[in-house]
Amino acid sequence: MKKLSFIIAVIAALVIAGCASSGGSSSGSSSEPAVDIGNEWTLDFGRIVDASWSDGDKNSNNPPAEVAEAVENPNGGMDFTFTMNNQRIIFGLSRAQIQKVRAASNVEIIIDGESSGSNKFRYHIGDSEVGSDWNASESFDASEFSSLLNRTVKIDKSRPSTVKCFMIQSRGATTGAAFTPETVTIRSITFICK
Repeated sequence: MKKLSFIIAVIAALVIAGCASSGGSSSGSSSEPAVDIGNEWTLDFGRIVDASWSDGDKNSNNPPAEVAEAVENPNGGMDFTFTMNNQRIIFGLSRAQIQKVRAASNVEIIIDGESSGSNKFRYHIGDSEVGSDWNASESFDASEFSSLLNRTVKIDKSRPSTVKCFMIQSRGATTGAAFTPETVTIRSITFICK
């Protein structure tokens, strides 16, 4: 009986230690290693998220918010076609990237890209799956895409659980307002945590 109790205690200790070292599911996929990626990296286009629940409920009867259509550009990078106000491109961050952004005070964001039009855009670091209190970075006024190619955003240290993705959004009053379709070409997005 003592031997069985000892074995159960050892298993319980290993399970608790394993959970503590994984960082929990709120910081990203626990299957990803928590390696040190440094303070500068390029976002992975393979991590583009194809749906966003504007009301924060995946089980809602409301349809997901529209995301911009993405296709590979033959000259490199991706073309994202925006067809309405408030559409997004959503890049999921890896576990290691989330940890670095949470620890940073500011993140410099450098985009190698251009746009075919003059609609207004903005971008944020946040959680695309919640309907409110989603933003983990300081807001700024929307402007033409060409003025957003290099900007530093301040991280809200009081909201670490919302650091999950990087979102670029066409900005307008309502999704039903007039909008001239615009294609944004992005070859790379670099994060520098400071």
